[in-house]
Amino acid sequence: MKRGIVITSFVEGKIRQLVGIDEDDYIICADGGLALALAEGIKPDVVIGDFDSLDIQVPNGVSVQRLPVHKDVTDTAAALQYAEERGLDYIVIAGGIGGRLDHTIANIQNIFAALDRGVTVVMVDKGNTVMALRDSSAKIKKLGSCKLSLFSFSQKCLGVTVSGVEYPLKEHTLTADYPLGVSNEFVKDEAFVRVRQGRLLVILSQEA
Repeated sequence: MKRGIVITSFVEGKIRQLVGIDEDDYIICADGGLALALAEGIKPDVVIGDFDSLDIQVPNGVSVQRLPVHKDVTDTAAALQYAEERGLDYIVIAGGIGGRLDHTIANIQNIFAALDRGVTVVMVDKGNTVMALRDSSAKIKKLGSCKLSLFSFSQKCLGVTVSGVEYPLKEHTLTADYPLGVSNEFVKDEAFVRVRQGRLLVILSQEA
């Protein structure tokens, strides 16, 4: 399966260490993400944005998709849409966490919007991995000393089951107004997470 990589304009950590770069990856830079990519010797396939934060020249051979400054989508959302249009159904966002809180929340919404269209998107930086589940399950590998947090992105998430952690749940209901699932501890190398009905936000966070 060919993987799409979206490099945002704010990335905590080195891109190559966060996502690795394979020859078959289709790489999209969202606006200022181009500068970060080129700093690590990564040449993207395309750059997308309104270029309000880009002050370097686009290398030869790199496609440019210019967006209007006044628009209804963020550069990252446009990059995800472009990846989907190319038939990519597994996409990794490098960065997009931290920095401006409004952009972080927008990117989380983008992940769920993509999931509703059948596209899996994972967002990573040096301290966090963010993913989404809807009416499904996943095995989550422990990464270093990370904590596992689960948040309901629906008014309610029904039938939430979590095992392999210090505080397991079985067929529990998580709600959008109480953070019961925050900061769980792994007791095994892998946790099992399932939500029977609802949209569940899954976050792995490293200790500072």
